[in-house]
Amino acid sequence: MTFNKFVVINTTSASAEDQDCATSLPNALLAYGGPQGSSSLFSTEDAFTNTEGGQTFNFNAYSIKPTGRPDGDVTISIFGWYIRNNTPVKVNTVYMYFADKETYPVSKINLTAWDWAMKDINVLEISAVRDGPQNWPFCMDDIEIEFPEESS
Repeated sequence: MTFNKFVVINTTSASAEDQDCATSLPNALLAYGGPQGSSSLFSTEDAFTNTEGGQTFNFNAYSIKPTGRPDGDVTISIFGWYIRNNTPVKVNTVYMYFADKETYPVSKINLTAWDWAMKDINVLEISAVRDGPQNWPFCMDDIEIEFPEESS
């Protein structure tokens, strides 16, 4: 599994409004901002090179929140892709909206409880946007990824 545009942070040294990023202390993943259209990714090693099948995973649960003080609304987009021959074969999508507040509480999401799990994907693309040209940083924790015995 490859993680692109994420860093591990120890939340005990995070700012006061972001110390709840880690729902299972002390570490969480932080996705840093960048130009819009530049998303953070989880992917299997062969996601962009497979021609017939390849390793897949199920994305079942996570906790997430925008970091800092965005001073505006933030929308987090999560796309679960299955890519073969550099072509998207299927996509699953979840959007989360965080209304304008000084700080945001962490949201714990269990996709399997709602039968929304992203199954048999090989790329997970996540971005947080607010008005402006930059993606907004966010943190994640309690990520539940399952590797099926047989892949598509």
